Amino acid sequence: MADLKRLKGSERVRKRVSVMMGSDDIRGCQHTLFEIVSNSIDRHRKGFGNYIKVIKHEDLSYTIIDHADGLPMDWNEKEHAYNWDLALKVLYAGDNYDANSTALGLNGLGLCSSQYASEFMEVISYKEDKKYTVKCKKGRPIDKETGEFICEDDDNLFTKEQGNRVLLVESNTENKTGTYIHYKPDLEVFTNIDISIDWINDKLDKQSMVNKGLKIEIYDEKEDRLYTHFYESGIKDYIKTISNDNNFSDVIYFTDKGKGRDKADKPEYDYNYEIALVFNNEINRLEYYHNSSELLQGGSTSDAISLAFTYAINEYAKNNNVFNKNESKIKFTDIQDSLICVISSFSTMTSYANQTKLSIDNKFIKDFTNQSLKEKLKLYFIENKLEADRIVNQILINKRANDKAEKSKIEIRNKLQQSNKKGLSLKIEGLKDCDMRNSQLEERILLVDEGVSPNSTIIKSFDGRIMGAMGLRGRFINSLKSSVTDVLKNVPAHTLITALGCGIEIPYEERKIFKDIQTFNLDNLRYGSVGILCDADAFGKGINLALITFFYKFIPTLLKQGRVFLVKSPRFCITTKKDTFYAYDENEKNTIIQDLQSKGIKYDIGIKKGLGEFNTDEFWTYVLSPEAREKTFIQLDYNTVEEDIIKYYFDALMGENIDERKKYIREHITNVDLNELD
Repeated sequence: MADLKRLKGSERVRKRVSVMMGSDDIRGCQHTLFEIVSNSIDRHRKGFGNYIKVIKHEDLSYTIIDHADGLPMDWNEKEHAYNWDLALKVLYAGDNYDANSTALGLNGLGLCSSQYASEFMEVISYKEDKKYTVKCKKGRPIDKETGEFICEDDDNLFTKEQGNRVLLVESNTENKTGTYIHYKPDLEVFTNIDISIDWINDKLDKQSMVNKGLKIEIYDEKEDRLYTHFYESGIKDYIKTISNDNNFSDVIYFTDKGKGRDKADKPEYDYNYEIALVFNNEINRLEYYHNSSELLQGGSTSDAISLAFTYAINEYAKNNNVFNKNESKIKFTDIQDSLICVISSFSTMTSYANQTKLSIDNKFIKDFTNQSLKEKLKLYFIENKLEADRIVNQILINKRANDKAEKSKIEIRNKLQQSNKKGLSLKIEGLKDCDMRNSQLEERILLVDEGVSPNSTIIKSFDGRIMGAMGLRGRFINSLKSSVTDVLKNVPAHTLITALGCGIEIPYEERKIFKDIQTFNLDNLRYGSVGILCDADAFGKGINLALITFFYKFIPTLLKQGRVFLVKSPRFCITTKKDTFYAYDENEKNTIIQDLQSKGIKYDIGIKKGLGEFNTDEFWTYVLSPEAREKTFIQLDYNTVEEDIIKYYFDALMGENIDERKKYIREHITNVDLNELD
């Protein structure tokens, strides 16, 4: 076994940045910026400064400025080291280890890790009558005169003499207070360092919100644009900005504080929370913050809110006899559908899941918040009965709709799971499968037509080894206007889904409902191509459009991969005494006629109105044979670059807007009575 090796100095972060920052992509880079800003927010919470400015420079470096009390930089006699050395080079060094800390930068990792992961960093601290400056590159401090490294890249603290070569001390002639940090995340460490200005705004807007009275400015140097975030009343103001005129309750605000411990043998700590909420018919949002960190994965406070709200609202509904007989209890998901809620909590002892601080698991915080909210909600409902009635009635509407949807969801799940299978053969009414055992996926073609009689023509004509045929029985649904439930209830649509075997792709607006169901698997596709064959009359073209719309909305992958074809058949039959000619359209018909007329040959013209009018030989020769397919199979080209245009045409032709459809037809189609479209 080879000797073990440990990482030293800046390598501890630069070579393992994911451990400290969660990832080595843009998310890790974002974390470096937020860690530095968090230090300034911590100073605000301790009473130092109420202003922070963040600058995104054109070279993708970033500056963070605060007007707090300045980062300690001088010699620390107790630690026998420079404070700047402890802050920028020593993991787990900081001033947030005392029992009364409610800091974001809990473990002393953030600034140090950000420095180690930087291409360069300059730190300037204005403290009392002094201006202190330290510069680093590639995660290591450099000589203030030469710009060179002082010593080896190791874990040792700098001696007083070494540290003095790094630290530049000047008079604070500008009488400033605070800290200035300019740094650039290193592309040798992160795969992406271009932090979106939108992300910065969103992240720090929320910090301004949970730290009322803190003004945060963000300047985008490239766009020369300044953004300002300030909430005088904190989360109460924020709730008002994210809700709208569809609130059916007043903004409700609670606050509480207490002391406790997570286990009997653990130390006691302080805890407080504030919560603002409103009930709304259009918007639902839950946001959790602890010590100013957004808890994207929830934890103690989110669990407490779920328990308290569910208990209080069920209790009110029960006491006021609003449940139907044998009706089940309200779930938190029913409440959540109409709830906008923000909770901001602080504690002097916090158990985070990891350094990224996305979740907390303090038992005391959960229990205290749960009990406190139960009591406050119960009292609020008693004192505001009319409002409580409105809230509970709407939640019951949500619940009953969700119960109905859940029942429907179970039925749909069963249907989808049945249709998402790669079987060798299927017994479906109207489907004549090809020889699945002796054919390959990419050579198989499923021919879809509009009824029974054309289907019989196809079956008698086709190559049964590679071709399957399916006749649609019943009216095919307009998929653009339809939900997943509607489509699966439509017999021809459900039959087609089952025949294809790959399932369906859930439209964006319904993905939340079906998030726990695998509805689409391309590996289960039974036919490599789909050919749509319908009569050439207006009715047939309508079915063509309905089928294409179905693929567009529910199986767009097949369109994008070029697997869907429109199959055209001859429209005209031109006969002479000796020959028969077939024409697929007017232009082809006119060309044949002109040729016959030039030769003085008499002819008759017949119109093929439907697929059932062809005999077996004609249909094979002029529609399905390999030679004919080069002409008759028209591949539907889905250009992802032009998705907006594609969407416009589908909405115009198959959407709800009748006026838009009339406008399109008026501009593009003749001989249509627009009154029939109503």
